[in-house]
Amino acid sequence: VQSSIQEVDFKWASSLFSGIIQLDPSEADIDDTPLDVDDQRKAVLRQIKQRRGQKSFRDNLLNQEAKCAVSGCEIVDILEAAHITAYKNDTHNHVSNGLLLRCDMHTLYDLDLFAIDPDSLLIYFAPHIQNKEYARYHGKKLHVTYKVHHGAIVERWKRFTKKYDLAELNSLNRIIHG
Repeated sequence: VQSSIQEVDFKWASSLFSGIIQLDPSEADIDDTPLDVDDQRKAVLRQIKQRRGQKSFRDNLLNQEAKCAVSGCEIVDILEAAHITAYKNDTHNHVSNGLLLRCDMHTLYDLDLFAIDPDSLLIYFAPHIQNKEYARYHGKKLHVTYKVHHGAIVERWKRFTKKYDLAELNSLNRIIHG
């Protein structure tokens, strides 16, 4: 439950990554891999590497409000710039297409394990992510001080609600928040 630093058995940790596709640093800037079901691991690894180079996009989001749009975390060193609609070119680096997210939240967002209701801006996590750490944010309003791109939020929401039953998500919201 706590986010703490612990000693890691390197041999055990290395075994977790066996079979995962490794990327060269030069591959991180190439965005031509289709995001298909068969190759999600490579796409996610590439996205994680790419986000490290989004300095100006991140800086613009930090200038809006330097805290995670979901958790409210203000530790700038672990905040990342997340694209609502996947980056295709520089027009996608507009603040309205971005969310400043804590690194774990960014990964969950990239994996479509949470989404934002476009009408209410309420946050919904996938049913199997409802542990104590994330349940407290389920059904809470997104923390942003700028206008997010409505169409981009709608597209992410549609993708999320195709995977997860909206009635079940609302039921979880009632259970968690009374």
